[in-house]
Formats: sequence, C-alpha cells, structure tokens
Amino acid sequence: EHTAVSTLWQAHDDVWQDALNDMQAIFADDALITYMDSLGGSPIDKPVIVHPNLVFPALLPILAETDEAYIFILPPPKAWGESPPWPYREEPESVRAEACHQLCRVALADQMAALDAEQQKTLRYAVATIFIEQSMDEANAMAYMVRSKKQHAVPKLPIVVEKLRDFLDNPVGKTIADCL
Repeated sequence: EHTAVSTLWQAHDDVWQDALNDMQAIFADDALITYMDSLGGSPIDKPVIVHPNLVFPALLPILAETDEAYIFILPPPKAWGESPPWPYREEPESVRAEACHQLCRVALADQMAALDAEQQKTLRYAVATIFIEQSMDEANAMAYMVRSKKQHAVPKLPIVVEKLRDFLDNPVGKTIADCL
C-alpha cells in the first residue's frame, strides 16, 4: 500500500496482458509435451508452466523445476536495431522453438549425457526444428533451421534434422543420439 509497485504495475498491465494472451495462444495445445515424449527420452511428468518475462534486460530464458511443475520464463523475441522487443505473437515459431530447446535439457538429459557440448547443441536445434515443422509448418521450420545454422554456428544442423526425421519415422532399436 505504501510503495509505488502497484502504480507501476497498473501502468504496465496492458503490456503484461498482451504478453500473457500471446503465450496462451502460442501454447494453446499440448503439442510440445506430446512431441517431447515421442523422442524416447524421459517423459515430461509434470505440467509445464510458461511465463513471459518483460523485465529488461532479461535476455535469456530460464527453466526451473519445482516439485509440482517445470516453470519456463521466456523473454520476448529480440528486435533488430533500436526497437523495443517484439511481441511474442510476432515470432511464435521462435517462442515454441525456445521452449522445445530448453525442455530438451529435461526430457533428453540421459540420452545427451554422453554427447559433447557441440553435439548437444546441434541435437537441441534439430529437435526444435522438427517440432516447428510438426506443430506449425515446413516454411517456418526451414526458416528457423537456416537462421539457427548461421546464428548459432551449427553447420551440421540440416543433416541432423534429416536423420531425426528418419528416427521419428522408425525409432525401433535406436536412440536420438544415433541422429548425430
């Protein structure tokens, strides 16, 4: 009652509500959990709660685990130049990919333990690429893959994406690490 927090919060409530609405629309289905479970790793056995993070300069996503849930806090998509961050709805494929990328650390932890850091990175981007393809469309997935290959220096990404498609079509006797 005696601080400026409530006044500050009220001044930014519209922006917060827009971010919440964007996140709810982007994650309206349970496609991410279903997809992660299809990869043959540890099942996601708790709810995944996704929250926007509008606090500047928070630029990195955070995935935290509690006894009840996985809590994923995601900053908005980065804008170019001097622009403020873009609304989540401007890049739903990036938002979905980042959530997938982070959940790989949980669902595929056992399978990726024996891989080196570069292999883990490549596999996470490949998993995210296929998730975008399956949950959105091929054009968004291709754009994400091309951008990620350059931006994050994962030159083998297209090859691993193809092997991951084959794995998902016929996983019998294989692990996801065989895609590398």
